[in-house]
Amino acid sequence: MPRNWCYQGWYASLHGNKNKASACWKKGRELALKLNMKYEQASLYYEEGRLNARRDSLQQAIERFDALDAKYDLEMAMGLLKSTQL
Repeated sequence: MPRNWCYQGWYASLHGNKNKASACWKKGRELALKLNMKYEQASLYYEEGRLNARRDSLQQAIERFDALDAKYDLEMAMGLLKSTQL
């Protein structure tokens, strides 16, 4: 499941392996797309942006949360993007 890839990405990122983390999140997003799990896909973009300081990933998360009308998640992603000035 996509959430499993999210956790593996967290683990890799927290242990300093940003490349492996990004690969895990990408696999999770691909699986979420295949399974039509749009919220999971947006969440994986958010986690990559949050933990690997990726502006492009946060922007992707914002677009997807907005399309899903996930207001809380959208606000969190927008706030993170503003506060970090990536």
